[in-house]
Amino acid sequence: MEITACTVFEELGRTFGSACAIPAADQPVRMVLFPDGSSQKGDALYITSAEETADWDRSWDTQAVVCVGEPPHRERRAEHWMVLPEGTPIPLAFNRVQGILSDFARWREDVEAAWDDAHSLQAVLSAGAAYLGMSMCLVDSDYRYVAHTRDFLRRHPEWKQGRMPLESVNRLLLEPQFLRAKEADGPFLYGDASLCYNIKVEGVYQARLLAESESRTYTPSDMALMSAFGQRLTAFYTALLHTRRRREEDDAFYAVMEDLLAGRSCGQARLKEALALRGWQPDQEYQVIQLRFIGQEVVEQSKDFYCDQLERMFPGSCCLRRLPGIVWILNRSLSAGVPFPGQLPYFLRESLCRAGISNLLRGLGDLAAQYRQAQLALEIGLEKHGTFWYHKFSDYRFDYLLGQCCREFPPRQVCHGALLTLLDYDQREHAELFHTLSVYLAADGSATEAARRLYIHRTTLLSRIQRITALTGLDLKDRDTVLFLLLSYRLLEEAAGDRPQ
Repeated sequence: MEITACTVFEELGRTFGSACAIPAADQPVRMVLFPDGSSQKGDALYITSAEETADWDRSWDTQAVVCVGEPPHRERRAEHWMVLPEGTPIPLAFNRVQGILSDFARWREDVEAAWDDAHSLQAVLSAGAAYLGMSMCLVDSDYRYVAHTRDFLRRHPEWKQGRMPLESVNRLLLEPQFLRAKEADGPFLYGDASLCYNIKVEGVYQARLLAESESRTYTPSDMALMSAFGQRLTAFYTALLHTRRRREEDDAFYAVMEDLLAGRSCGQARLKEALALRGWQPDQEYQVIQLRFIGQEVVEQSKDFYCDQLERMFPGSCCLRRLPGIVWILNRSLSAGVPFPGQLPYFLRESLCRAGISNLLRGLGDLAAQYRQAQLALEIGLEKHGTFWYHKFSDYRFDYLLGQCCREFPPRQVCHGALLTLLDYDQREHAELFHTLSVYLAADGSATEAARRLYIHRTTLLSRIQRITALTGLDLKDRDTVLFLLLSYRLLEEAAGDRPQ
């Protein structure tokens, strides 16, 4: 927003009185100067006396100038020069212009702050009305109130239903002036009451700003300020509209991702359309990360912040905000230049968070499986290595298999029956056949290596193996039997909390 010369001239006229009609100069004013013989600055307003302008050339005719006393060649300079009464103190006029510029700068800062603090058009409108001294209302193309000042509804109590009354809309639609007004650019007067400004985005009418003063009369300065404020309001409205469109696109994208995570079919056409919103392709490589925070209830209140941090960390990723916790999907094809895990451990440590990471797979057909992998990696990893910040499913695949073996039945009911026979025999005879077989299998069936590990003679080891086969009927040369025995030993050891080293 910029203040124009006509606004400064009107304010000076109210302060000192003007010796002539106030010109409607529209050039912006960013500073006030005294002429000093140097080159002119187009965005400056100069203050001087009539005598000093006597020898000025015609280049000053289009410069914003406040002249104390009647200048020569006034007819040439009427559009851009303001004349103050003879005897007006020039320093006083200079200070007044500085005050006007400072007041405008503070108003501009208030408007920007109102937007930055809350991205609220309501707050912006209130800040704008405070300087302009008018009641305001912003009405969209569907005749709904986007924002309004309190005093506007006091003036129009019939408009308190959130949109213009039906009878008012019907009346307006019959007025040719109203229909033509949608094409207007810049500030314009509608009827005898309102100063208006059309909000257009990419040339398309979106809303109208209505402003009303108590006097219902509007000066060129009012028009200039309305133009400046309307332009800034258009920028805010555009940003809000684009944000709303991005949210709608995000909603469509997230809905598809949530369907995929839940294992629901979403159709190829819908999938491609949703992926195109992010520039993704179905055949790229993807990975899923499940994040769990310490103090999850606090994180739920700041989820958007954490999601934004993660998405900035890895371009080509998205966080699903609507699920419990945070589910982070990485398109590793789009972030190929970013090392993984990169900054992730630092984020996890600083945010007091743990992560489970799925395998890397091509395509989205197995996204539900990857989501489950990430969950399992986090669950198993926290149990096995609780001090680690992140856990990869690839590191816990065998642990997962072991867990699946005993999912429905305890280890003693699914392990090889020969091991239970050996346990019973050892308890009865105070023997060590169960342990001997374990060491023998761990030594890949090498009698020499097994005997060395057990600190017994090789002949003794072979004698024990013969006794084991006689008791159980095991064929220790059958690969499936050996695999089953090794798995059974591991299940029993896991159940007893005695994992082998």
